[in-house]
Amino acid sequence: MKKRLTFWWLGLLTLSSCHSRTEILPSEAWSEGCVELAPYQEGYRLSGMCCAYLLFPMVTQAQNGTFKVNGSYYSFSGVAYESVPAEVSGVYSSKDGILTLTYSAGTQSKIHKLKQGHAQMSCYCGCF
Repeated sequence: MKKRLTFWWLGLLTLSSCHSRTEILPSEAWSEGCVELAPYQEGYRLSGMCCAYLLFPMVTQAQNGTFKVNGSYYSFSGVAYESVPAEVSGVYSSKDGILTLTYSAGTQSKIHKLKQGHAQMSCYCGCF
C-alpha cells in the first residue's frame, strides 16, 4: 500500500509539472503568415520577421489567458543584431484558439494574431 501511494504521488507531481506549460500556451508553435512563435532555449522566439526577432522568457502563469513579460527585440543594424528591451503581452482566447501577441520596443509597437501550428509561409528579405 505504501509503495502504491508513493508511485501515485510521483505520477501526480510529474503530471502537474508538465500541465502548467500547456495550460498557458496549449500548442508548441503559433503562426501568422511568415511569423512563427516557438519554444527557444529557456523561453520563446518570435521569428520570420524581416531582419528582426523577439525573445522572451517561458510563460509560467497567466490570469484569464493573459500574460505580460519583459523580453528583447533584436533588429539588424547593418553590421550586427542589436537588442532593445521589449514589453510583451499575450492574450489567449480558447474560444477561437488565437493567441494575440503585442509587444513594444522603443518607438515600435506590433500586434500579431497567431493561430496554432507552424508557419506555412517563408518570406525572404535581405538585411543590409
